[in-house]
Amino acid sequence: DFEGPSSGILGKGNMFDTILRSPLEGLRTIVSKKKKRHEFEGASLDLAYITPQVIAMGFPSQGVEAAYRNSIHAVYRFFETKHPDQYFIFNLCSERTYDASKFHGRVATYPFDDHNPPPFELMRPMVRHACHWIDSAPGNVVAIHCKAGKGRTGVMAVAYLLHSGICKTAEQAIKKFALMRTHDGKGVTIPSQLRYCRYFAENLHMERHLYCLFLTKVKIHKCPPGMNMLVLNVVGGQTRMESSAPVPSEHVTDVDVDMQAPIVGDVRFALRDLRKGTGKKAEFAAFWIHTSFVEPSLPLLIHKSELDGSIRKDKKHEKFSEDFAVSLYFDCLKTKVAKRLVCAPDTGISSVNVADHQQGVRGADDEDASSARLSFVLAADESSHGSPGAASCQQSEGASRGLDQTGGEVPMEEVFVRCPSNLTTKTES
Repeated sequence: DFEGPSSGILGKGNMFDTILRSPLEGLRTIVSKKKKRHEFEGASLDLAYITPQVIAMGFPSQGVEAAYRNSIHAVYRFFETKHPDQYFIFNLCSERTYDASKFHGRVATYPFDDHNPPPFELMRPMVRHACHWIDSAPGNVVAIHCKAGKGRTGVMAVAYLLHSGICKTAEQAIKKFALMRTHDGKGVTIPSQLRYCRYFAENLHMERHLYCLFLTKVKIHKCPPGMNMLVLNVVGGQTRMESSAPVPSEHVTDVDVDMQAPIVGDVRFALRDLRKGTGKKAEFAAFWIHTSFVEPSLPLLIHKSELDGSIRKDKKHEKFSEDFAVSLYFDCLKTKVAKRLVCAPDTGISSVNVADHQQGVRGADDEDASSARLSFVLAADESSHGSPGAASCQQSEGASRGLDQTGGEVPMEEVFVRCPSNLTTKTES
């Protein structure tokens, strides 16, 4: 396997030898855990080549944090020495950024939250942006990072491996990233992130409509006794709903939580235990789905192994049964979201132009569907480096105009937009 043009890889030897050689480098090695590192000009960088053109790395840090993570100055020296004028960096962090001018403005931000999958419509634009840079000149490389350079970075690296044809299946791409990024073969591990990798593979070079589903019930299988009250949160787009159900204290049982909610696009489900006498809701499991990949005629079963959150620590099934699971039940009909839908170009979720009689969510009239409307405008960002496919998404509360499928203007009141309200993507200049 390709290891990249480095002078050596750290992490395979005795950790205490590393600490004795350099306290700071030893600290960085401990923080990076099982991730591969590269030694460059006396610095140990949390960085690995996934392919000769794609680098995964930790956040380029400054100040105190640079003592135990990648120093932004060392990262800059690495790229200026190894890939002068031929590198482009993708920052996936929603929680932090840095001055792009430190890398000559060659930084694009495609942000989403730690331990979560990206908005699905963010994936293809970012990958196309990366491919455009790589293909624009021989020797060009891209570097992808989040905070640790493993989970969020892995999802986007997997998407690139699929989109570019380097890997043919999601499993091949997930495995390749894990082998190239880590010593223990554990790259992308969060179940919802893995689910979105498989969504991307399923939709590769295809388009599908955005559908609204009507959620009718959630069944929690094999709830353990002693939980008191089970609380379910559902968040997606304009849907924010909470429902609860008591859990019998004497035996393991199935619990039904009634829900009457339209859901669309990326949706997060979270399970919380309302602890008796404290009022505290401790989240123990969560998962993300995208409604365009769900067949509503059958319940969607999410097994324990497919759940995010602290439940993943229960590997010996001491608190939750191995058969613990969540089933989602839907109205049998899928409904197209809108009369007109504006999406970023080539996201994999197509714009739709449905008949006049299909209105809003589940047939609601315009007034009832108004809560599903967001005034977003998305467009290809022909940014400072002329990279098409770098999506730009702006929330515009007062916006009065949108774009129809041909690029013509239509009144914003006729536009229903599916993007999550916290999605912003931009290329720094």
